Amino acid sequence: LRFAVDQYDDAAPALPDLLEIVALLPYLAMVHDGPCVTQACDFVGSMAEDAGDDTGRWLCAVVNAHFQPSRTLGEQEELLEAGGLLDQACGVLRGSGDARAQWVLAMALRRRGVLLRDRCDYSAALAALHEAVDVCRKCDLKADEASVERILCLCEL
Repeated sequence: LRFAVDQYDDAAPALPDLLEIVALLPYLAMVHDGPCVTQACDFVGSMAEDAGDDTGRWLCAVVNAHFQPSRTLGEQEELLEAGGLLDQACGVLRGSGDARAQWVLAMALRRRGVLLRDRCDYSAALAALHEAVDVCRKCDLKADEASVERILCLCEL
């Protein structure tokens, strides 16, 4: 990831590998360097956008939302509001039948549910987390990827 930040132009050919690394980050408990991750997500997301990979761009944005430092209520509101990052991601990804897009949608819904729960909006949190579980159940991902995301969503419930 540091390669993507430090050598942006040289890192472009490694975009598929970088996206795979970014996709794993929310599942790795040992990742603690939030600023490095968020900066790398921005750079890899820009590479994906330049390459015309919308799902990759949204993947980076959603993972970035997972690794932002502790947020104030105002910053949480920005993520959750209509037209905010999570709302945009969910809106775009709901329209895609692509399995990878559905996986990113489930990640976004899980993050949305967690933020709503932390703000004590329990009914909206439950709705987002139940939708995430349902997306995992229906999506055509490799069994391991869908199972891990589904388990995490169920744990948040």
